[in-house]
Amino acid sequence: MTSEEANTNDEFTKQTQAFVQWLTESRGYKISPKVKVHDYRSQGQGRGLIAVEDIAEGEDLFTIPRDRVIAIDSDAEGSGALVQRVPELADGTLDEWSALILYLMYHASKGEAFKPYFDVIPAHFSTPMFWDEGEAEQLLQGSTLVEKIGRAEAEAGFRENILPVVEKYKDTVFDGVDVSVDAFHRVGSLIMSYSFDVDRIKAGSSEDKDDENAKEEDQASADENEDEVPGDEEEHEELIIEEEFSDDEDDDGPVKAMVPLADTLNAHSQLCNAHLEQEDDGSLVMRATAAIPAGGQIYNTYGDFPNSDLLRRYGYTELGGTASDLVEITVNDLVDAVVAHAPAPANKFAEPATRESTLQLVQLLADWEEGVMEIVDDSYDVERTTAGVPSTELLSLINFLVLALVRSKDLKAFRRALKRNGGADEEKLTKKLVKTLVKHAATGKLTFREAVPVWRAIFESRIGKYGQSVQDECKRRAAAKNELETDSLTQVVVGAREAMATEVLVGEVDILRSGLAWVDSALSDVPSVDEFEFPSASVAPAGSKRKLGYNSKAQTKKSKRS
Repeated sequence: MTSEEANTNDEFTKQTQAFVQWLTESRGYKISPKVKVHDYRSQGQGRGLIAVEDIAEGEDLFTIPRDRVIAIDSDAEGSGALVQRVPELADGTLDEWSALILYLMYHASKGEAFKPYFDVIPAHFSTPMFWDEGEAEQLLQGSTLVEKIGRAEAEAGFRENILPVVEKYKDTVFDGVDVSVDAFHRVGSLIMSYSFDVDRIKAGSSEDKDDENAKEEDQASADENEDEVPGDEEEHEELIIEEEFSDDEDDDGPVKAMVPLADTLNAHSQLCNAHLEQEDDGSLVMRATAAIPAGGQIYNTYGDFPNSDLLRRYGYTELGGTASDLVEITVNDLVDAVVAHAPAPANKFAEPATRESTLQLVQLLADWEEGVMEIVDDSYDVERTTAGVPSTELLSLINFLVLALVRSKDLKAFRRALKRNGGADEEKLTKKLVKTLVKHAATGKLTFREAVPVWRAIFESRIGKYGQSVQDECKRRAAAKNELETDSLTQVVVGAREAMATEVLVGEVDILRSGLAWVDSALSDVPSVDEFEFPSASVAPAGSKRKLGYNSKAQTKKSKRS
């Protein structure tokens, strides 16, 4: 170890010690002696929390007073609360995110109150927000993640919302504060990666107290009665404020907050063994959700996120993907596949499908689906948990488009019949049509054999958007699947942008390949679109029944003869 490395380690240790001392002495934290902050830099994870003794499931690791988290509603630092000097932070002028960003930008530059905290949190982030635009497009080629980075939109919000408040108080409050766009992105990413949603502090007067609190106050008042000065009773009553925590539906909901130490835990969807809980009195408790052996790292989890969201929001990925990995397929992807690969209409005089006519059919389904299921959307997720099988909504949409294009003549006749009937049962019959499509789609099986080339095109075209190197890596991993060590699937990939991007892309391509396998496995015994029966637009006699959905050819002919 060089002297420079030794100095760096010494500084790292000193900052950690100062941080823990600040938590216990200045913030009122109660930390179990069974845990401590540990240096995990050798694993690329920075600081984390380690068990120094065996910990039982359900054991409390540390407790935090609610008013000691860093949030707008608990602001009381320095010579005067910042929200009193900048009321826009709390009066609704700024949205919750913008308010907390500006609040932390101020304290990062001028506030000594949170210095031990700022000394141990990252100064740099690995999220795509900090990648060059060209680099992001290259490394994430094929993934819709590129479109979700949102740097331009974030900066527009900064200029429109935060800068006007800064300008208003530039001389009295924000003089000397780093309010650059770079500082905005750093603090915004800090909040994205490290913040928690906690119950809001609700302030009320003494008149709102329940009987138990009133009794406690009466007792406290009696104990202090000897020291009271006559004439001060009214002022004393005005100063009594209670902090309440309620789950009532009328409350404003949670507030976004920074929770030092809770955010020190590293996260992993498979290794999570602790969770932050809020007690009835508002205090926050990090509690073990599983037994943790001495020497084991204590993990939290960000939730059920795919690798693409872990990278975009938090700047890391999990090796081998997460259980929540998914691929997003846009309506444009679907329309392109339908236009290029849907079978020709049965009516030889019908016009071939175009983007415009197909989008009109999408809108038609959007009009008819109301009250049945929200089928039409901007995009659809194909999930790892379904092994590439499309969702009911996506299956229903493709079924409708193929039905409408191949049997365009019958669809026009159906719509004409609805109009001839004066629209009396139009809603009823269109709902029946949509319900029938949804019912068959809900099985997760191919509904029409004519849709097979469309589904192939959807999956193959999406795979083709990824680079060849990613596709080769998918094949390599598939071939070596049995050779992978179990422990390797619990590792995280951090820091190296190309490696993190590869984990995202490989997971997405693997799902798309599973989708292709689903198409291949469903090729046998798939009905034809010709067997689908449109609901009759004529008014049926009372007591009669009409079967909707697939009919055999014999049934269809019998229906025509009658």
